[in-house]
Amino acid sequence: MEKDKKKKKKKERILMPMWLNIILTIASKIMLFFKTGIRYNRKALKNHKDGFLLVYNHYSNQDHFFIKASLNFRRVSYVVASCFLLTKPVGTLLRLANAISKEQFKPDLVAIRKIKKVLDKKGIVAIAPTGQITIDGKPSYMSPAIVKLVKLAKADVVAMRTHGAHLTFPKWRTSKRSCKVTSEFVTVLKKEELTTLIDEEILRRIEEAIHVDEFAEQRTLKRKIHTKRIAEGLENIFIRCPKCGKKYSYESHKNECHCTECGNALVMDQFGFMHPKTEQDKVFEMVSEWMSWQKQVIGKEFEDGIEFNDECEYMSNLINPKKLEICGSGKVVLKKDEFYIEGKLLDEEIKKEFKLPLIPQLPYDPGRRFEIPNEEFFLRVVPTNKKKVFEFVQCIDYLNDQRNQ
Repeated sequence: MEKDKKKKKKKERILMPMWLNIILTIASKIMLFFKTGIRYNRKALKNHKDGFLLVYNHYSNQDHFFIKASLNFRRVSYVVASCFLLTKPVGTLLRLANAISKEQFKPDLVAIRKIKKVLDKKGIVAIAPTGQITIDGKPSYMSPAIVKLVKLAKADVVAMRTHGAHLTFPKWRTSKRSCKVTSEFVTVLKKEELTTLIDEEILRRIEEAIHVDEFAEQRTLKRKIHTKRIAEGLENIFIRCPKCGKKYSYESHKNECHCTECGNALVMDQFGFMHPKTEQDKVFEMVSEWMSWQKQVIGKEFEDGIEFNDECEYMSNLINPKKLEICGSGKVVLKKDEFYIEGKLLDEEIKKEFKLPLIPQLPYDPGRRFEIPNEEFFLRVVPTNKKKVFEFVQCIDYLNDQRNQ
C-alpha cells in the first residue's frame, strides 16, 4: 500500500507540461501579434526568478493567451472558475494544462493548497482578483478575500496590466475585431512585506496595480478598433432606453444601435465612443456611463418592490459531475429580500432559495445565461428572454455596491 501511495505521488503533475507550454506560448504569440500587434514590457520580471503570484486586470476572455505570450516560455498555472472544466474543448485543455479549479466568490481550500504546491515548485500562478471580466473597460468589484489568499501563498505578487484588451475583446461583442494592445508587468508586493502590511494596504496595492480605465486612456491614445460591426452586441447589455425608459428594446446593426420603441439611436465610432445619431437622440458617450445610470434605475426599482423574473432552463453537473447538462426548468425570481428558483430539477418539484448577502456577483454571459453561486451544486440559469440576463446581473451588482459603501 505504501509503495502504491508513493507511485501516485510521483505521478502527480503540478506544473503545465513543457510540451504544452511551448505550443501555447508560440500559438498565443502568433495569434495576438496578428490580432493586436501586441507589445510587451517585461522589465519587472527580471527581479522575480522564483515563483510568484501573478494578478491581472481581467478585461477580456482572451486574457489567458495574453498572459502566456507575455511571460514568454515561463510556465504558468491558471486559476480558473470550476465551471470552465465542465465544457469541451476548453475543459480538456485546462486539465492538460493542470489548471487550478476554484469556486467563484467563496473560499476554496483545495484550490489554495494547489496554488501553494505550484509556488513551492517555483512556478507562477495567475489569478484574476476581480473574478469576472469587466463589462465596460473599468475595474470590476474586487473581494477583500484576495488578501487572505495572498497571505497564505507567501510569495511575491506581480501584476500584469493589459491596455487595449477590452477594446479588442469586450465581453458583450458578437463579432470579430482587432485593436492595438500592450502588456506590462509591475511588482506589487515582496513576500517579506506580507507580515508587516495591514490587510487594507495589501488590498489597496493590488487594486492600484491592476487598475486600467480603457476609455480614459482611449481619449488620448486613440487606438483604432478594426471591425465592420463595432456596435453589435450592445443590445444584450442596454436593457433600458435613456429616452423613453422602455425595457429590452434595443437592436444593433454594424455601427448603430437603436430603440425599437422610440427610435433613440446611437452611432459608435472607430474608437469605441458613442454619439447620438440625430440632435433629438439621448445617449451616453461611454458604455461605463450607460451601465452606471442603468444600474441605479434597476436598483431603485428593486428597492421599490418590483420583481424581476423569467421562465428558464436549469443546467448543472448533477447528472454527470464532469459535464454540464439541462437538468430541469422553471422560474427564476429576484425581489426584495428574496432570490429563488422553482420548478423541476431532476424531475422533482423544488423551490430553492439563495441568501442575497452571500452573493456578491452573478457570473454571466451577456444575452445567454448566468450562474448563481451556492454551496450545494453548480447552477446555470438560462432565461427564456436572454436580454433579461443582464438585468439580474446589474441588480445583484447594485445590492453589492450598497453593502460595500
